[in-house]
Amino acid sequence: MKRHELPGPRKQVLYDFLACAIVILFHFTNYVVYTEYDRIYPDILVVAGGLCAVAAGLTALLRIPSAVFRAAVFSVLITVVLGDALFEFGTKDDISLRLIALSGVLVLALAVMFFLREHANLVLIGGFLAMFVATVGIGLLAARKDGPDLASGSAATADLPVVVHIVLDEHIGLSGLSSATPGGAATSAISRRFYTDAGFRVFAGAYSRFFRTEASLAGALNFDGSAQATRFLTRKHYGFSLNENAYLKAYADKGYRIRVYQSDYFDLCKSHGIAFAGCASYRPDYLSRTAIDGLPGPERARLLFGMYYSSIAVIKIAKLAGKQLDRWAKNQGVSLPSPGLWHGRVGPLAVVPTFNNLIRDVSRAAGGTVFFAHLLMPHYPYVYNSACAVRSPISAWRLRFDGNLENSPESRRRSYAQYIEQVRCVEKRLTVLFAALKKADTYDRATIVLHGDHGARIGLTDPASATVSSLTPADYTDAFSTLFAVKAPDITPGVDPRMLPLTSLVPYALDRDEDLLRAAGDPTVYIVDGNGNASPHALPAFPSLPKQLN
Repeated sequence: MKRHELPGPRKQVLYDFLACAIVILFHFTNYVVYTEYDRIYPDILVVAGGLCAVAAGLTALLRIPSAVFRAAVFSVLITVVLGDALFEFGTKDDISLRLIALSGVLVLALAVMFFLREHANLVLIGGFLAMFVATVGIGLLAARKDGPDLASGSAATADLPVVVHIVLDEHIGLSGLSSATPGGAATSAISRRFYTDAGFRVFAGAYSRFFRTEASLAGALNFDGSAQATRFLTRKHYGFSLNENAYLKAYADKGYRIRVYQSDYFDLCKSHGIAFAGCASYRPDYLSRTAIDGLPGPERARLLFGMYYSSIAVIKIAKLAGKQLDRWAKNQGVSLPSPGLWHGRVGPLAVVPTFNNLIRDVSRAAGGTVFFAHLLMPHYPYVYNSACAVRSPISAWRLRFDGNLENSPESRRRSYAQYIEQVRCVEKRLTVLFAALKKADTYDRATIVLHGDHGARIGLTDPASATVSSLTPADYTDAFSTLFAVKAPDITPGVDPRMLPLTSLVPYALDRDEDLLRAAGDPTVYIVDGNGNASPHALPAFPSLPKQLN
């Protein structure tokens, strides 16, 4: 034996470790490049070190003297890595096809690994090392941008005023905010002053007709107050496309250029009859360095690791199975403990580059352009405090519900406390937008429309066909009360306390036709059953606004 040559068993241990580490690091690197996290170098190294420790643990398991067990360890690892592609099988909440696909890959991998036996590690090293190098090369060569840019469009009609229309996802209305939590009245008063001082008319009793984004916006943007708003939608594998958009088409017909800033969940740029000047989409899992720079290094690493393992198909399937099991258990009167898995949501952080781009583009616009944005703020998780600093530790980020997908009065109070701080942050960001318009000397002539798509949804009971009989007025307020504020030269600032649907308010913002508001009818919302059928229900009156708001 040569002096520096490792004995056979030690080589086998080394090769086993390299095989496990390269397979795992290839998967992690592929995720990092896809999500553009590769700009957060120190945090990547910390997480990669932890994954190498996982590889060392698997190597220890491979010391068990069993060819079948050895093949099984490698096969499970391969299935986990390849499962991301297989997750595309099935619909959003279906796991049956995905389980069949994963089982097929596992059986095939088990047969191949058993056939290769002691050579399996070398084959895995060679194959996955080549893919790892290719992935790193793609990441290094790809041009990086801090958020998406817009495509160029045709020349605008410059004498038309700028229009800025922003959907602030999950923003509750003034009436809802005033009763949300102790201190809510004072919070509502702050928001009232913010908007009216900026020249807006705020419709405090605005409401959405649906609990979910896609149906609410489909109806509002097509001025359709019926239960059939979903007919304007096409389901994608992830989310929906809006096929018709009467609101933006009306602006296009007037000669406006239309620029859209959207999440990839709800695609507005597939609407017929509109030649969009630009469509910028962001992923709700996108993280830029600027968005999380304020977090301590260990917290950034925890965030990256949590987002990574939440993206693994096996974990996603486990979460879906857990939801179905929890639903079954509740029907049996049993409450299961939460598994405590990271939720994988960073929507408000993902918005940062897009919001910055919107402010940049609005500041350069001379006129004749509609800027339409759908931003996941103040949508959960509640990552920002009132000064727009990211909360630390990340374990403090609350969702709209507790870990078991429901609220108690105490968890509702805690979530609303953070939610309200995130609302304050939204207003700080809007202040920057308004300043950009004023600097460009377009603010006074501009039409600015700001509204939610539904309520904050931090209720004790979500509206569903099975829960209608148990819904309280507070549940309806949490679900359907939504922001609506509009500023234009011909609109008097102030507060309108009437309960009015988005389906009437959006066309009013377009044409200023008061008859649309007078004809809105009795407040009605639609609650959808498990088959997608919507039934009308009377919306209880929202709590009265404090006197200082009227």
